[in-house]
Amino acid sequence: MKKSRKPQKSTKKIKKSNFEEKLEQLVNEYRNEKEYLDNLVEGSIEFNQQKIKCDSLYTKAERFINKQS
Repeated sequence: MKKSRKPQKSTKKIKKSNFEEKLEQLVNEYRNEKEYLDNLVEGSIEFNQQKIKCDSLYTKAERFINKQS
């Protein structure tokens, strides 16, 4: 006798939804930090620190995209 299976949720849809949410979060975080960077005086210590932070966020988003591809 065969056992009945419960229908499974589409994991592909769930993964896509999670991917989009995470990507949106990363992009928004980058945009906020970049906007702050644009208001700083270029060459100042704070500007350099913020630029490093923005570069790091950009790289993080890029790796996330490449990992999902």
